[in-house]
Amino acid sequence: MNNPRGVDVVDDDFIVISSIYDWYTEDFGNTEETVMEHLIEHAEDDLAEFLRGFEGALEHDYDWSLNRQQR
Repeated sequence: MNNPRGVDVVDDDFIVISSIYDWYTEDFGNTEETVMEHLIEHAEDDLAEFLRGFEGALEHDYDWSLNRQQR
């Protein structure tokens, strides 16, 4: 989550997190709140501080290009 692929802070009111947290939400407590708790627990200090006060929109994204074979 300490990489934009995990958590991308678009602005103060909007962040995009990996779709892994959507697909496997039950592994992270099954609610948006528990996913945020997980992110805060494992984020570096500056990101964790931002996430603690975050009240904006949360979206999910997955970079499908990561699945392409490297040649």
